[in-house]
Amino acid sequence: MHKKLLDILACPECGKELELKDTKEYLDSNNIITGILKCLKCNKEYKIKRGIPRFVDTDSYVGSFSFEWKRHAKTQLDSYNKWNYSEREFKATWPFDLSEFKNKLVLDCGCGMGRFAEIALQYGAIVVGTDLSFAIDVAYNNLGGNINFHPVQCDIFKLPFKLEIFDYAYSLGVLHHTPDAKGAFFKIVPHIKKGGGFAINVYSEYDKIHIGFTKFYRKIVKFIGIRLFWYICYLLALLYYPSKLKFLRKIFLAVAPFRIGYNYAWTHLDTFDWYTPTYMSFHSHKEVDSWFFEAGLTDFRIVQGQVGFFGRKPLK
Repeated sequence: MHKKLLDILACPECGKELELKDTKEYLDSNNIITGILKCLKCNKEYKIKRGIPRFVDTDSYVGSFSFEWKRHAKTQLDSYNKWNYSEREFKATWPFDLSEFKNKLVLDCGCGMGRFAEIALQYGAIVVGTDLSFAIDVAYNNLGGNINFHPVQCDIFKLPFKLEIFDYAYSLGVLHHTPDAKGAFFKIVPHIKKGGGFAINVYSEYDKIHIGFTKFYRKIVKFIGIRLFWYICYLLALLYYPSKLKFLRKIFLAVAPFRIGYNYAWTHLDTFDWYTPTYMSFHSHKEVDSWFFEAGLTDFRIVQGQVGFFGRKPLK
Protein backbone atom coordinates (compact mmCIF):
# COMPACT_ATOMS: atom_id res chain seq x y z
CA MET A 1 0.00 0.00 0.00
CA HIS A 2 1.40 3.37 -1.01
CA LYS A 3 1.34 5.94 1.78
CA LYS A 4 -0.43 8.50 -0.42
CA LEU A 5 -3.53 6.24 -0.37
CA LEU A 6 -4.05 7.56 3.18
CA ASP A 7 -5.13 10.87 1.64
CA ILE A 8 -8.34 9.32 0.35
CA LEU A 9 -9.05 6.48 2.80
CA ALA A 10 -11.61 6.76 5.60
CA CYS A 11 -12.98 4.37 8.18
CA PRO A 12 -15.85 2.40 6.58
CA GLU A 13 -17.65 2.33 9.94
CA CYS A 14 -17.59 6.01 10.95
CA GLY A 15 -16.06 7.83 7.96
CA LYS A 16 -13.18 9.40 9.88
CA GLU A 17 -9.49 9.48 8.94
CA LEU A 18 -7.11 6.56 9.36
CA GLU A 19 -3.54 6.49 10.58
CA LEU A 20 -0.73 4.02 10.01
CA LYS A 21 0.24 1.82 12.93
CA ASP A 22 2.61 -1.11 13.49
CA THR A 23 4.10 -1.06 10.00
CA LYS A 24 6.43 -4.06 9.97
CA GLU A 25 7.39 -4.63 6.36
CA TYR A 26 8.13 -2.19 3.53
CA LEU A 27 8.73 -2.63 -0.18
CA ASP A 28 10.38 0.79 -0.01
CA SER A 29 9.96 3.94 2.09
CA ASN A 30 6.52 4.68 0.61
CA ASN A 31 5.07 1.22 0.02
CA ILE A 32 3.88 -0.83 2.98
CA ILE A 33 3.59 -4.62 2.78
CA THR A 34 2.39 -5.32 6.32
CA GLY A 35 0.82 -3.02 8.88
CA ILE A 36 -2.31 -1.65 10.53
CA LEU A 37 -4.69 1.18 9.67
CA LYS A 38 -6.38 2.60 12.77
CA CYS A 39 -9.39 4.92 12.86
CA LEU A 40 -8.70 8.15 14.74
CA LYS A 41 -12.26 8.26 16.09
CA CYS A 42 -13.70 4.77 16.71
CA ASN A 43 -10.29 3.03 17.07
CA LYS A 44 -11.32 0.30 14.62
CA GLU A 45 -8.26 -1.37 13.10
CA TYR A 46 -7.77 -2.80 9.61
CA LYS A 47 -4.89 -4.92 8.38
CA ILE A 48 -2.51 -4.28 5.52
CA LYS A 49 -1.52 -7.72 4.22
CA ARG A 50 0.60 -8.53 1.18
CA GLY A 51 0.65 -4.85 0.25
CA ILE A 52 -3.14 -4.44 0.24
CA PRO A 53 -5.32 -2.71 2.86
CA ARG A 54 -8.01 -5.19 3.93
CA PHE A 55 -11.31 -3.83 5.23
CA VAL A 56 -12.89 -7.31 5.28
CA ASP A 57 -11.74 -10.57 6.82
CA THR A 58 -13.26 -12.95 4.24
CA ASP A 59 -14.52 -12.92 0.67
CA SER A 60 -18.06 -13.49 2.00
CA TYR A 61 -20.56 -14.27 -0.81
CA VAL A 62 -18.05 -13.85 -3.68
CA GLY A 63 -15.99 -17.01 -3.17
CA SER A 64 -16.64 -18.14 -6.75
CA PHE A 65 -14.88 -15.01 -8.03
CA SER A 66 -11.88 -15.62 -5.76
CA PHE A 67 -11.77 -19.13 -7.21
CA GLU A 68 -12.08 -18.19 -10.89
CA TRP A 69 -9.77 -15.17 -11.07
CA LYS A 70 -6.87 -16.98 -9.46
CA ARG A 71 -7.16 -19.53 -12.26
CA HIS A 72 -7.95 -17.08 -15.08
CA ALA A 73 -5.57 -14.37 -13.89
CA LYS A 74 -4.68 -13.14 -17.39
CA THR A 75 -7.37 -14.56 -19.70
CA GLN A 76 -8.96 -11.14 -20.26
CA LEU A 77 -5.84 -8.99 -19.85
CA ASP A 78 -5.12 -7.10 -23.06
CA SER A 79 -1.40 -6.60 -22.45
CA TYR A 80 -0.77 -10.28 -21.82
CA ASN A 81 -2.80 -11.53 -24.80
CA LYS A 82 -1.69 -8.83 -27.24
CA TRP A 83 -5.23 -7.85 -28.19
CA ASN A 84 -7.58 -4.93 -27.40
CA TYR A 85 -10.89 -6.58 -26.49
CA SER A 86 -11.04 -5.06 -23.00
CA GLU A 87 -9.96 -1.66 -24.29
CA ARG A 88 -12.70 -1.64 -26.93
CA GLU A 89 -15.31 -2.59 -24.35
CA PHE A 90 -14.05 0.00 -21.88
CA LYS A 91 -13.98 2.78 -24.48
CA ALA A 92 -17.61 2.09 -25.39
CA THR A 93 -18.58 2.68 -21.76
CA TRP A 94 -17.64 6.36 -21.81
CA PRO A 95 -19.22 9.13 -23.93
CA PHE A 96 -15.87 10.93 -24.28
CA ASP A 97 -12.29 10.24 -25.29
CA LEU A 98 -10.33 8.39 -22.62
CA SER A 99 -7.64 11.07 -22.70
CA GLU A 100 -9.94 12.80 -20.19
CA PHE A 101 -8.75 10.24 -17.63
CA LYS A 102 -5.22 11.65 -17.54
CA ASN A 103 -4.19 12.50 -13.95
CA LYS A 104 -7.74 11.86 -12.71
CA LEU A 105 -8.52 9.81 -9.60
CA VAL A 106 -10.70 6.90 -10.71
CA LEU A 107 -12.56 4.27 -8.68
CA ASP A 108 -12.86 0.79 -10.21
CA CYS A 109 -15.53 -0.77 -8.01
CA GLY A 110 -15.30 -4.55 -8.43
CA CYS A 111 -12.03 -4.60 -10.37
CA GLY A 112 -11.59 -8.39 -10.46
CA MET A 113 -8.19 -9.22 -11.92
CA GLY A 114 -7.82 -5.69 -13.28
CA ARG A 115 -8.79 -5.88 -16.95
CA PHE A 116 -10.43 -2.43 -17.07
CA ALA A 117 -8.13 -0.85 -14.51
CA GLU A 118 -5.26 -1.67 -16.87
CA ILE A 119 -6.91 0.38 -19.62
CA ALA A 120 -7.63 3.36 -17.34
CA LEU A 121 -3.98 3.29 -16.23
CA GLN A 122 -2.80 3.29 -19.83
CA TYR A 123 -4.70 6.53 -20.35
CA GLY A 124 -3.01 8.19 -17.39
CA ALA A 125 -5.57 7.66 -14.61
CA ILE A 126 -4.73 7.08 -10.96
CA VAL A 127 -6.84 3.99 -10.26
CA VAL A 128 -8.12 2.71 -6.94
CA GLY A 129 -9.30 -0.84 -7.59
CA THR A 130 -11.63 -2.45 -5.06
CA ASP A 131 -12.95 -5.96 -4.75
CA LEU A 132 -14.55 -8.03 -2.02
CA SER A 133 -13.00 -11.21 -3.40
CA PHE A 134 -9.37 -12.32 -3.31
CA ALA A 135 -9.23 -11.40 -6.98
CA ILE A 136 -7.77 -8.19 -5.54
CA ASP A 137 -4.50 -10.10 -5.02
CA VAL A 138 -4.53 -11.13 -8.67
CA ALA A 139 -5.09 -7.50 -9.70
CA TYR A 140 -2.13 -6.52 -7.53
CA ASN A 141 0.03 -9.17 -9.20
CA ASN A 142 -1.07 -7.99 -12.64
CA LEU A 143 -0.89 -4.22 -12.10
CA GLY A 144 1.03 -3.61 -8.89
CA GLY A 145 4.10 -2.60 -10.84
CA ASN A 146 2.27 0.58 -11.88
CA ILE A 147 2.68 3.23 -9.17
CA ASN A 148 -0.75 4.65 -10.08
CA PHE A 149 -2.63 1.48 -9.19
CA HIS A 150 -3.93 1.15 -5.62
CA PRO A 151 -5.76 -2.10 -4.74
CA VAL A 152 -8.15 -2.20 -1.76
CA GLN A 153 -10.10 -5.21 -0.50
CA CYS A 154 -13.45 -4.01 0.82
CA ASP A 155 -17.23 -4.36 0.77
CA ILE A 156 -19.08 -2.24 -1.79
CA PHE A 157 -21.67 -1.47 0.89
CA LYS A 158 -18.97 -0.09 3.21
CA LEU A 159 -16.52 1.72 0.98
CA PRO A 160 -13.48 2.99 2.94
CA PHE A 161 -13.09 6.34 1.18
CA LYS A 162 -13.67 9.99 1.88
CA LEU A 163 -16.77 11.56 0.37
CA GLU A 164 -16.61 13.31 -3.02
CA ILE A 165 -13.01 12.25 -3.62
CA PHE A 166 -13.08 10.52 -7.05
CA ASP A 167 -13.18 12.27 -10.43
CA TYR A 168 -14.70 9.18 -12.04
CA ALA A 169 -16.07 5.86 -10.90
CA TYR A 170 -17.20 2.77 -12.74
CA SER A 171 -18.64 -0.60 -11.82
CA LEU A 172 -18.85 -2.84 -14.87
CA GLY A 173 -20.55 -6.21 -14.55
CA VAL A 174 -20.52 -6.04 -10.75
CA LEU A 175 -23.66 -4.58 -9.16
CA HIS A 176 -25.88 -7.46 -10.30
CA HIS A 177 -23.70 -9.85 -8.26
CA THR A 178 -24.45 -8.10 -4.97
CA PRO A 179 -27.45 -8.77 -2.68
CA ASP A 180 -28.90 -5.37 -3.70
CA ALA A 181 -27.79 -3.87 -7.02
CA LYS A 182 -29.59 -0.56 -6.51
CA GLY A 183 -28.33 -0.27 -2.94
CA ALA A 184 -24.75 -0.88 -4.09
CA PHE A 185 -25.16 1.82 -6.76
CA PHE A 186 -26.18 4.37 -4.14
CA LYS A 187 -23.21 3.50 -1.93
CA ILE A 188 -20.79 4.55 -4.69
CA VAL A 189 -22.35 7.88 -5.69
CA PRO A 190 -21.41 9.85 -2.51
CA HIS A 191 -17.71 9.21 -3.15
CA ILE A 192 -17.77 10.94 -6.56
CA LYS A 193 -16.83 14.62 -6.83
CA LYS A 194 -19.28 17.24 -8.02
CA GLY A 195 -18.97 17.26 -11.79
CA GLY A 196 -17.52 13.75 -11.75
CA GLY A 197 -18.75 10.88 -13.90
CA PHE A 198 -20.11 7.42 -13.08
CA ALA A 199 -20.52 4.47 -15.46
CA ILE A 200 -22.14 1.09 -14.83
CA ASN A 201 -23.45 -1.89 -16.68
CA VAL A 202 -25.70 -4.65 -15.40
CA TYR A 203 -27.43 -7.70 -16.86
CA SER A 204 -30.59 -7.05 -18.87
CA GLU A 205 -33.95 -8.63 -18.12
CA TYR A 206 -35.21 -8.72 -21.70
CA ASP A 207 -34.36 -12.23 -22.94
CA LYS A 208 -36.82 -14.15 -20.78
CA ILE A 209 -36.09 -17.51 -22.41
CA HIS A 210 -32.35 -17.24 -21.81
CA ILE A 211 -32.90 -16.02 -18.25
CA GLY A 212 -35.21 -18.94 -17.60
CA PHE A 213 -32.62 -21.45 -18.78
CA THR A 214 -29.93 -19.61 -16.81
CA LYS A 215 -31.88 -19.90 -13.57
CA PHE A 216 -32.51 -23.60 -14.23
CA TYR A 217 -28.84 -24.35 -14.93
CA ARG A 218 -27.75 -22.32 -11.90
CA LYS A 219 -29.79 -24.63 -9.68
CA ILE A 220 -27.95 -27.62 -11.13
CA VAL A 221 -24.57 -25.95 -10.63
CA LYS A 222 -25.45 -25.13 -7.03
CA PHE A 223 -26.28 -28.80 -6.48
CA ILE A 224 -23.06 -30.20 -7.98
CA GLY A 225 -20.78 -27.47 -6.55
CA ILE A 226 -18.42 -24.99 -8.18
CA ARG A 227 -15.32 -27.20 -8.11
CA LEU A 228 -16.90 -29.99 -10.14
CA PHE A 229 -18.54 -27.45 -12.43
CA TRP A 230 -15.11 -25.89 -13.05
CA TYR A 231 -14.02 -29.10 -14.77
CA ILE A 232 -17.33 -29.53 -16.59
CA CYS A 233 -16.75 -26.06 -18.04
CA TYR A 234 -13.73 -27.40 -19.93
CA LEU A 235 -16.15 -29.65 -21.85
CA LEU A 236 -18.85 -27.00 -22.25
CA ALA A 237 -16.28 -24.54 -23.60
CA LEU A 238 -15.67 -26.88 -26.54
CA LEU A 239 -19.01 -25.58 -27.88
CA TYR A 240 -17.08 -22.39 -28.68
CA TYR A 241 -15.88 -23.98 -31.90
CA PRO A 242 -19.27 -24.99 -33.44
CA SER A 243 -20.74 -21.70 -32.16
CA LYS A 244 -18.85 -19.98 -34.97
CA LEU A 245 -21.57 -21.29 -37.27
CA LYS A 246 -24.30 -18.63 -37.29
CA PHE A 247 -27.29 -20.95 -37.21
CA LEU A 248 -25.88 -22.84 -34.22
CA ARG A 249 -24.79 -19.66 -32.45
CA LYS A 250 -28.36 -18.41 -32.12
CA ILE A 251 -29.50 -21.69 -30.61
CA PHE A 252 -26.54 -21.84 -28.24
CA LEU A 253 -27.08 -18.28 -27.08
CA ALA A 254 -30.69 -19.08 -26.20
CA VAL A 255 -30.57 -22.48 -24.52
CA ALA A 256 -27.07 -23.97 -24.23
CA PRO A 257 -25.45 -23.95 -20.75
CA PHE A 258 -22.38 -21.98 -21.76
CA ARG A 259 -21.26 -18.44 -22.62
CA ILE A 260 -19.39 -17.59 -25.80
CA GLY A 261 -16.09 -15.75 -25.33
CA TYR A 262 -13.40 -14.54 -27.74
CA ASN A 263 -11.55 -17.85 -27.54
CA TYR A 264 -11.71 -21.21 -25.78
CA ALA A 265 -10.19 -19.98 -22.47
CA TRP A 266 -12.47 -16.93 -22.37
CA THR A 267 -15.46 -19.19 -23.03
CA HIS A 268 -14.42 -21.44 -20.13
CA LEU A 269 -14.13 -18.39 -17.88
CA ASP A 270 -17.43 -16.80 -18.94
CA THR A 271 -19.34 -20.05 -18.59
CA PHE A 272 -18.09 -20.57 -15.05
CA ASP A 273 -18.64 -16.88 -14.25
CA TRP A 274 -22.23 -16.93 -15.51
CA TYR A 275 -23.55 -19.86 -13.49
CA THR A 276 -21.65 -19.80 -10.18
CA PRO A 277 -22.11 -16.40 -8.44
CA THR A 278 -24.19 -16.41 -5.27
CA TYR A 279 -26.24 -13.43 -6.46
CA MET A 280 -27.40 -12.62 -9.97
CA SER A 281 -30.03 -10.03 -10.87
CA PHE A 282 -31.46 -8.71 -14.13
CA HIS A 283 -32.56 -5.14 -14.90
CA SER A 284 -34.20 -2.88 -17.47
CA HIS A 285 -33.09 0.44 -18.90
CA LYS A 286 -36.13 2.09 -17.34
CA GLU A 287 -35.18 0.78 -13.90
CA VAL A 288 -31.54 1.85 -14.08
CA ASP A 289 -32.53 5.21 -15.56
CA SER A 290 -34.57 5.75 -12.39
CA TRP A 291 -31.47 5.04 -10.23
CA PHE A 292 -29.52 7.80 -11.96
CA PHE A 293 -32.47 10.18 -11.70
CA GLU A 294 -33.05 9.41 -8.01
CA ALA A 295 -29.33 9.86 -7.27
CA GLY A 296 -29.53 13.36 -8.75
CA LEU A 297 -27.08 12.60 -11.57
CA THR A 298 -27.36 14.63 -14.75
CA ASP A 299 -26.47 14.19 -18.40
CA PHE A 300 -27.07 10.45 -18.00
CA ARG A 301 -27.22 8.38 -21.14
CA ILE A 302 -27.17 4.82 -22.39
CA VAL A 303 -23.73 3.38 -23.19
CA GLN A 304 -22.47 -0.07 -24.15
CA GLY A 305 -23.42 -3.04 -21.99
CA GLN A 306 -26.53 -5.16 -21.63
CA VAL A 307 -27.90 -2.26 -19.59
CA GLY A 308 -25.16 0.37 -19.55
CA PHE A 309 -25.43 3.96 -18.32
CA PHE A 310 -23.17 6.94 -17.74
CA GLY A 311 -24.04 10.07 -15.74
CA ARG A 312 -22.43 13.05 -14.05
CA LYS A 313 -22.81 14.45 -10.58
CA PRO A 314 -24.08 18.03 -10.83
CA LEU A 315 -21.68 20.86 -9.95
CA LYS A 316 -24.18 22.35 -7.51
